Amino acid sequence: LLMLVRLIAKPILALMVKMASGIADKSLGLQFVVPVQIACLAIFWTIVVTLVTVSPSILLVFVYLTEVVVTVVVFWLLCLLTDLIALVIVERYLGPRSGAKENLLILMVGRLVKIILLVFAVLELAKTFGLDSMRVLAALGVGGVALALAGKDTVENVFGSLMIMLERPFELGDWIILDKWEGSVEHVGLRSTRIRTFYNSLISIPNVKFVTTPVDNMGKRRFRRFKTVLNITYDTPADRITAFTKGIEELVENTPNARKDYYNVRLYELGASSIDILIYMFFIASSYSEELASREKLLHEIIHLAEKLNI
Repeated sequence: LLMLVRLIAKPILALMVKMASGIADKSLGLQFVVPVQIACLAIFWTIVVTLVTVSPSILLVFVYLTEVVVTVVVFWLLCLLTDLIALVIVERYLGPRSGAKENLLILMVGRLVKIILLVFAVLELAKTFGLDSMRVLAALGVGGVALALAGKDTVENVFGSLMIMLERPFELGDWIILDKWEGSVEHVGLRSTRIRTFYNSLISIPNVKFVTTPVDNMGKRRFRRFKTVLNITYDTPADRITAFTKGIEELVENTPNARKDYYNVRLYELGASSIDILIYMFFIASSYSEELASREKLLHEIIHLAEKLNI
């Protein structure tokens, strides 16, 4: 018996492990062994009972059990194969830079395939026990409607995931603000979306929220605003103030990733204890770290300019 199980399971295991090579979840290929072993055991004992002289009723029970086990095992194997194919597509062909839309689409197609396989498995079991397949299918339809009404929130969240996939308001890794939540998108599922906050906590937000609440995607900004006010003393001569503002304008113009068509460097206000100069500009940066580096470089140049003009 063990030799028979190994003989049948070994080539299937080798094929699944080969398919799973190169993906993160390599254990998925090993999971194919268990259902194959169960099917082999069921078939083996049915053959044993057939060869041994037993009553027809006992033999009929073993035949029915074997058909049920084989049907369940085939459904089990096809579900595992669906998961394996989805992982191979996402990790080997789409790559790590694939966005939420592609990953969610593969996930939803996989879930849909599993539901279809489950329907066929139930119909096959009904056929085994002599039940009318059409009546069973109608019962499944009524049960599905009742389940959908009972799980109204789940249906709304699935609809929300569809809207995320179609509208694509954000990608994995984007910094978003939704109501009182703020952070980077880490995972998009069928029911919820997980956001990693800047406190390193993880928030799961129901996808229906993305349908009813505006999403501010900070990760899609083309320009990042920088606004500051420089305070200089009242004993600074007017000509130095003019030279200082003109010098800052030149620094902005010479900054490679600064927006050149819209910025302001102006004498802003006569404060209670200082003369205030406003700097209002935008950096072209793809990340917050890049924005900080550009801001730091500009501020260093402004400090050197102030030292040069003795301000």
